[in-house]
Amino acid sequence: MGVFDVQDSGEITVRKFLLASLAITSFGVVMATPAPITADDDRWETPRLKQCLEELGYEPTEINEKKWEIKLAKGNYNIPVATELSASGNYIWLTARLADSPSDEKAGRLLRRNAKIQPSQFYVSDKGSLLIGLTCDNRAMTNAVFRKALDKLTDDIVASAEDWGK
Repeated sequence: MGVFDVQDSGEITVRKFLLASLAITSFGVVMATPAPITADDDRWETPRLKQCLEELGYEPTEINEKKWEIKLAKGNYNIPVATELSASGNYIWLTARLADSPSDEKAGRLLRRNAKIQPSQFYVSDKGSLLIGLTCDNRAMTNAVFRKALDKLTDDIVASAEDWGK
């Protein structure tokens, strides 16, 4: 008999319905519960992020105890990129300040450009500065993966200069 089998009276068995509902709800709770952090958690912490930057040949400058900035030359641009861990430690954020607040016309172009450059994205800070950011998953991060993320961000900056530049 299935969960929604009909009794002779033509009604769904309440007990079977409740058991099925409980099973579905329990499955949903199990699936929605994040995996616990274990002792062998491989997420980077701030010292490892700085170490990676140095191993890649950059000279990181400390902005604060959790944020490091490096200078990247790409095309005709010298790009200061800030790197930091999210508060949860689950992500590494790469950000670059590009200009003061964009005009409405530029802002519209930048929003359309986001569709082409994602997961990088343009945004305006609370202080009105135009930034571009890229969020990296901090699980199983390697120097090679991190360098690819830096290259992606700087490639997106150079390729979109006509949209955000003067």
